[in-house]
Amino acid sequence: MVRKEKVFGSIIVLFIAGYVITAIKPYILVGLFPAMILWLVQLNVGKINAKTLRVLAIPFVMLVGIDSPI
Repeated sequence: MVRKEKVFGSIIVLFIAGYVITAIKPYILVGLFPAMILWLVQLNVGKINAKTLRVLAIPFVMLVGIDSPI
């Protein structure tokens, strides 16, 4: 569960950590990025209450994510 009052601080820490990782070893961030996207998709799709819609949404979201340019 994410506490709402620390969202801004967490975003700042995320950007600083991303910058440091990119400055030191950028291939680590490139390797972790697809896993982070899958994790975020799973978190958001998991919030859907209807099981049928949730099962149908996962392939659709994955196809849109794969097809869209970065």
